[in-house]
Amino acid sequence: NTSNILRQGVSVAIVGKPNVGKSSLFNALLSLDRAIVTDIAGTTRDVLKETLDLGIAVTLVDTAGIRDESDNKVEAIGIEYSKQSLNDADLVLFVYDSSLGMSEEDSEIYDLVKNKKHIVIANKCDLIEERKENIVYLSALTGEGVSELKQTLTQKLLLQLLLPSLHPLSLRFIF
Repeated sequence: NTSNILRQGVSVAIVGKPNVGKSSLFNALLSLDRAIVTDIAGTTRDVLKETLDLGIAVTLVDTAGIRDESDNKVEAIGIEYSKQSLNDADLVLFVYDSSLGMSEEDSEIYDLVKNKKHIVIANKCDLIEERKENIVYLSALTGEGVSELKQTLTQKLLLQLLLPSLHPLSLRFIF
């Protein structure tokens, strides 16, 4: 409800398969190097949380890459934490690597996200030319599109989470 959102903020989980740039996006949104970023799949194994101020307090959640199986016990636990974070989030940022296109693995992860409030993000847009509608294109590496994502995120949080939970009489004071 509105009072909980205003008091505690909202939870926004960044999810996708390994190496699509989730931690790079986490760092870019925060404007600081909080998450370790490498080209090694499975670098993020635990859930990282930081607060982002978008006019509403946002708990931004960086998660381990979701994949079917991992031989590493610690990474497998991280994947389960990622799925739990996805389920607990008020809004999900689903990230895929636009330079590779949407793979079958990406589609399987998107199936976990599609019935939740979400934003589809095509990362690494600096490596492609073609763009589709209803997808936020950005490059967490260069910063291209990050400010636009923040605007989209703020609008989505206000329109889909905060305003619908307000009492109809209180809307007359907003508009």
